[in-house]
Amino acid sequence: MNGILGETVTFPLNIPEPQQVVTISWRSTTSVAFVTIEDSGTAPKVFVAHQNYNNRISVSEQNYNLEMSNLRMEDAGNYEADITLETSGTITKKYKLQIYRRLGKPKITKSLMTSVNSTCNVTLTCFVEEEDNNVNYSWSPLGEEGNVIQIFQRHEDLEHNYTCTAWNPVSNSSDSISAQQLCAGEQLSYPPQPQLSL
Repeated sequence: MNGILGETVTFPLNIPEPQQVVTISWRSTTSVAFVTIEDSGTAPKVFVAHQNYNNRISVSEQNYNLEMSNLRMEDAGNYEADITLETSGTITKKYKLQIYRRLGKPKITKSLMTSVNSTCNVTLTCFVEEEDNNVNYSWSPLGEEGNVIQIFQRHEDLEHNYTCTAWNPVSNSSDSISAQQLCAGEQLSYPPQPQLSL
């Protein structure tokens, strides 16, 4: 299951008869919380077992799902819930939580390598700030993957845009650059020219 940095995730118990629940013990690398239900229909009592989870744990009154708020990167990992039922003993539910950032708008930078015969060779680089290893990039309408692409742009073919989409398992965001901007002279970097020896 996926969570978003700084937001809230729900661990679903999916218990057919939640009225049978007596206690729930949550743990990860340390104990997380201990939940007791005294009477069906009453609010469960939640005892947070580790200071890392203080003020971040709540439990639903209807189905006893656990909610963890203000997610941190270090919350990622394996979790288990030992659920004690009145009639059928204890069952264990297992979860694997992964945490991702919600992506901001990517930025596109360009560098002009060559310009010959009304065609410019442009390299576009797309990136998001605070990037981690789980960010993927794609370009439309080219259909290419990766954050760097090379474009041979003809001056007479300037009617469309190039869009970079950055995405991860929980979010995506896009930015575009017009074909007219690709070969424009401003903010372009040129490779050093070789020196001719006489």
